[in-house]
Amino acid sequence: METLLFIILIFMVGGWLLRRLAPYILLHVFKRLASRQGSFYQAPPRETNSRQEGEVKVDRQQSQKKKKIKQEIGEYVDFEDVQN
Repeated sequence: METLLFIILIFMVGGWLLRRLAPYILLHVFKRLASRQGSFYQAPPRETNSRQEGEVKVDRQQSQKKKKIKQEIGEYVDFEDVQN
């Protein structure tokens, strides 16, 4: 009986503490996440090439070769519905 009361008391005190401390814990977690996101979205360093301001560089990707399928693959089989 004492063990059951002790377990209930632990849950009640733990719930009360969690409700009181949750805002502070969440605030700390969100601040850490925001600082990580801020460093992730920082602008990359500028290129020091000899390009003039307003000049645009376009990198074109080579077009992918289309795969050709041979027409002679397999053979045609006429389907016939057979009923017993």
